[in-house]
This record gives sequence, C-alpha cells and structure tokens, in this order.
Amino acid sequence: MLSFFIYILKLLINLFVTTILVTDINASSEDEDDNIKLMFFASFFTVTLISVCSSLSFTFNNSFYYGATIIVIFFVINSISSEFNQNEKIKIYLISLCATLFGFGTFSLTLIGFVASIVSYIILYNSTEFYKIFFSQIDSESDQDNDKISLVDEEDSIK
Repeated sequence: MLSFFIYILKLLINLFVTTILVTDINASSEDEDDNIKLMFFASFFTVTLISVCSSLSFTFNNSFYYGATIIVIFFVINSISSEFNQNEKIKIYLISLCATLFGFGTFSLTLIGFVASIVSYIILYNSTEFYKIFFSQIDSESDQDNDKISLVDEEDSIK
C-alpha cells in the first residue's frame, strides 16, 4: 500500500516537471503545440515502466532488466517523436530522462531529476542559442567551402 502512494507521488512530481518543460512562455498564444499529448504520454509511460521495473525484486542481475526497460522506452519515444521538430525532440527526451530518474524513486535521483528539469527549462527557453551550438546540423567547414564557391561565382559574373 505504501508503494502505491509513493507511485502516486512520483506521478504528481512527474506531472509538475512535464508541465514545466512543455510550457513555452516565449510562444505566442496562437502557436498551438499538437504534440503535447504525446509528450505527457511519454512522460507517464516512462515513469510507470521504470517504477514497475524497480519495484519488482529480481533474484539476479537487475541491470539486465533496467537496460531492457530503458531500451524499450527509447524505442517507444523514438517512434513517437519521428515527426517532431528538433525542439520538440529535445523536450521529449529531456522529459523522458527526468521521468526515468523519478521512476527509480530514490531521494537523491528525484532531487537530481528535479534540478535537471529546472536547468533544462532555463536552457530551453532563456538561452536558445546554447543548445543550437550542440544540436545544429550545419558544418562550419562546408559553410566556408560554400562561401569560397559563391565568391568564385560572383567573380565570374563580374567578368
């Protein structure tokens, strides 16, 4: 009975954190996000699956079950987010990461998950250029080559 109340507490904390990460204060009111339902589903799916896996007591090698559970979660999240844009993919993976930490349920992991969600919120909505450095698909060397090609084309057009 106590484990059920702990699970409900995990779900409430997870709902709060998911709401924080999904809410975009910079977006206009006309900008509707159609993928919010899928993000909440991914959040609840992750916390439920990890909680069930951690509550079952296996007699040998728990790491196999944890690894298999994380692979299943990654596969489901990847298939759900196949048509998301890059910002929404980052959001759903951060939400799933925090839900995984909440699902394990120890006090230290819950605290780390809560702090990680607050830091993620600050990075996502206050400094958008920060994560674009790491997740941009533009190669700087190819940009330099393209600049050289455009200069050559301009010189040919001048002659």
